[in-house]
Amino acid sequence: HHISIRSKFILALLPPILALLWFSFSGVVERRSTENEMVRMAKLITLARDAGEFAHQLQRERGLSAGYFGSQGKNFGAELTTQRQATDRAQQVLEQTTANLSQDELGSAVSEELGKIAQKVQQIGEHRRNVDNISISVTQALGYYSDSVTYLLNIVGDMTHLVSDGGIAQRLAAYYNLLNVKEQAGLERAVLSNTFSANSFATGMFERLNQMVGKGEAYITA
Repeated sequence: HHISIRSKFILALLPPILALLWFSFSGVVERRSTENEMVRMAKLITLARDAGEFAHQLQRERGLSAGYFGSQGKNFGAELTTQRQATDRAQQVLEQTTANLSQDELGSAVSEELGKIAQKVQQIGEHRRNVDNISISVTQALGYYSDSVTYLLNIVGDMTHLVSDGGIAQRLAAYYNLLNVKEQAGLERAVLSNTFSANSFATGMFERLNQMVGKGEAYITA
């Protein structure tokens, strides 16, 4: 059959045009994928920052609670009330940040730690009443905060496996170690605050202090 020159021209141009369209589409998909990954990493970095801030406020509340216990409720009452408000604000910020992340973005490990934190938050009102009334031991009082901080730090630690950028993963790992060093120092301050307020070490506190110093040195050298 006779094919017109116009048809031959179109047939000749069709393969490169289709190839150009395919490469253009692939480029758009790749750019969109890169953009989505950048947005996801930005959200995760924000989550790491807010988890660290909540941990910081819990550490401060723990330290004041230790001093309150050591003084048998005579000191640190007003400071503790003010600090609890700061702790609640940090918790609310973390909750808002978490709400902007899907389960897929968070991953199962981080989601599990966030679930543990949510349970701790539900218990915080009762725990504070127990602290105010000194109706629990100082070990139980400090333990609540320490467990909560551990879950928050685990969020940052688990997050290093969620980011695809090696540089960001290294920075998150360094931040995780820094938070752990800070936690050991915070525990030491809480124990010493309780000790100085009571003018003596509570049962088991001296041994616990020695363990904390060792852990802190381990994280510094990590």
